[in-house]
Amino acid sequence: MTALAVPADVVTVEQLLAWVGRDLARANVAYVAEVARPPAQRRPVALTALTGVLGWPAPDTPPADVLRFAGTPGLPIAQALAAEQARPQHLQRPDLIRELAERAAAAGPNAAALSPAFDDGRHP
Repeated sequence: MTALAVPADVVTVEQLLAWVGRDLARANVAYVAEVARPPAQRRPVALTALTGVLGWPAPDTPPADVLRFAGTPGLPIAQALAAEQARPQHLQRPDLIRELAERAAAAGPNAAALSPAFDDGRHP
């Protein structure tokens, strides 16, 4: 099986976004391809649009940053875990997925919460 790649005939940002649509696998591949371009050739508008499709964390967000912010108000652990698991296999980060899964299991119902709640229902 060959890895998904941006087709060679997809040249403009409009073509790239049309090829991606709302497909998370394609969005991940396109984002990584865009970041791999030489800095002077990167298209900020493409990265911004692809980030809108992908949500947080982006494929190039350092694992330490993902682990630091996942579970903070507004960034549920389950959201970060789902984003990492949705990447094509060749772009997944197994160690990060394992750590996020452990944190999600430990957080229980709070893993998907925008803000953690205490056992008695109070919010911090």
